[in-house]
Amino acid sequence: MRAMKTVIYVNGLGRHPDSRMLSGVRSFADEAGWYVVSVPALKTHARISMLKKMWNPSGFVVNCGSGSNQIPLSGFAATPVVFLGCNSKVRDGDRHCIRNDANETAELAARELISLHLDSYAYVTYAYVKRTNSIYWSTARLSAFKSVLELHGASPCIFDATHFGEGEADLVYGLAKWLKRLALPVGVFAANDRMAVAVVHACKLAKLTIPDDVSVIGVDNNEELCEGSKPSISSVSLDFFTAGRIAAAKLESLMSGEPETLPGTYPPLCVVRRESTRRFKRSDKSVSAALERIRREACGGLAPKDVVKMFTCSRRSAQMRFLAATGHSIMREILNARLDAAKNLLRSRGPGIGTIANMCGYKTSAAFCNFFRDETGLTPSAWRNSNGIR
Repeated sequence: MRAMKTVIYVNGLGRHPDSRMLSGVRSFADEAGWYVVSVPALKTHARISMLKKMWNPSGFVVNCGSGSNQIPLSGFAATPVVFLGCNSKVRDGDRHCIRNDANETAELAARELISLHLDSYAYVTYAYVKRTNSIYWSTARLSAFKSVLELHGASPCIFDATHFGEGEADLVYGLAKWLKRLALPVGVFAANDRMAVAVVHACKLAKLTIPDDVSVIGVDNNEELCEGSKPSISSVSLDFFTAGRIAAAKLESLMSGEPETLPGTYPPLCVVRRESTRRFKRSDKSVSAALERIRREACGGLAPKDVVKMFTCSRRSAQMRFLAATGHSIMREILNARLDAAKNLLRSRGPGIGTIANMCGYKTSAAFCNFFRDETGLTPSAWRNSNGIR
């Protein structure tokens, strides 16, 4: 009987995407018959040597994360390695590095901001890196964002946050001064969610309102950051699960000595819309509060009558105000929120249809499937398959 291969997954210093990337690696490993060991970020040659001696691994999948420069690559020696992200010590074009598709990610962000019909656009680079060592994904997203805007006759103002290094307070102060000089309303694409949070803080300091003066979108859909912000932050969600599967598939080719031809990028999933890009022709704070509650509670049995109670007016007036601001009814917004939640869960590949039905507020799979088919023309399973999700 052939021995089971052991593969070590090395977590990054930035922990946000690790669980989903690791799930992707484990999904492939289950099919390939691997045993996967997950370990914390590696910073020393000695630790790599100890792991190799203990497990005798057939290969490594290494999430470079934000601390990629600290990974001692020589420690892996001849053991096959695939990197999630790009270590600066690895050649920029190395085929064993799996990167986010910057073009598709920037296109989604640009499309979201362009649809708001703003007066100007801007990009905020990633800050927490030395000026001489820019992060590749930050500069790649900027380049792609500029290209998309140029197609629409616009160009972004750029805030080079690398000047501020680790100085959080200085960064927010600098951002506030910069934002006040821009033509308002402005749409800001932040390199990632951490920078989007800094933009929100800067708007508060500059007394600029979100999203009326400044609309903000980040990348990663880090729920801790996006949901914890006030207002909540829209973000491009990345397909970290697919990143893990691609990395594992590449590693399989390396370990077997076969030609490796898989793509070196993984795609974004979708834009998760929150308060920071939700603009209306008619500003109404009650409607904004109602929309945020619907987004958060639509799958928990929320009904139109619960939303109407948030307005200090009659039921009819509340419905009319909501319609005037959004162009549709409260019930339609609840159904839209449930549909968005269902699609995001279907994209995640993890839950089964019955579980998704419960998570979206439906008592039976049949009721959920009928709702989904009425909305999309497809069953949930057919929709998954039509979007290449297995």
